[in-house]
Amino acid sequence: ASIWFEEHGFIEEALQHALAAGDLDLAARQMYTGLPTALNHVDRPTLERWLRLLPEEMIQRHPGLLMIRAWALQFMWRLDLQAQVLKQIEDLLDADGGASLLEDDVQLLHAQILLLRAQRAYFGNQPTRAIDLCQQALALLPPSWIFGRGAAMLFLGLSMQANGQAQAAEQLMLDGYGSHSDKADIFALLVMDSLCFIHLHTGQLEQTRQTAHVLLQGSTHSGIAFHRSVGHWFLGLVCYQCNELEDAAQY
Repeated sequence: ASIWFEEHGFIEEALQHALAAGDLDLAARQMYTGLPTALNHVDRPTLERWLRLLPEEMIQRHPGLLMIRAWALQFMWRLDLQAQVLKQIEDLLDADGGASLLEDDVQLLHAQILLLRAQRAYFGNQPTRAIDLCQQALALLPPSWIFGRGAAMLFLGLSMQANGQAQAAEQLMLDGYGSHSDKADIFALLVMDSLCFIHLHTGQLEQTRQTAHVLLQGSTHSGIAFHRSVGHWFLGLVCYQCNELEDAAQY
């Protein structure tokens, strides 16, 4: 029953049956299979709930489960703890050589490590390294990883701007948004995030305002509350800089 639900895309139901059957290995595989969908919906509570269903000793020896924990820490902005978890994942992969995992799973784990390392490099004032890591991650992440690819674009744009390539970064984000079919999914919203930051950091207040409105519309349509608040935040910053203080306070 668990496998039938998994084959038909019902991960939660599949997990319930796997756990009822006492097959923790099957449940762990299904959790990792469902990770991109949970990320695409920015669903931190689901990631945390999944981890609570399994013994800690099992999580500690399973790279895929540890990666779920790394993403849960991402949404909590516990990047210090996340760095420790990424090191655990790398140590497990080095010790095992990926022998117990499918080649595609190993590649996906490496892609996610590259992405999260890129973020850390950006915040550590290493934009050149961050650019390289983002580009490597984008080359490995498949189209179904909409959140992962969007996050890579976000930090690629920010890092290029920080590296003195603001105009090229702006064009890259515009091209990425323009060629993407769903203007309200998480990829599009993250690209708009990046474009707002680029415009704001280069003093283009009116462009920031226009892009923030696009971000707000997309996030309202998709129902992703976090990015709706980001759109309001950018509009508040622009209004503050323009001395529109009542509007700034409202946003």
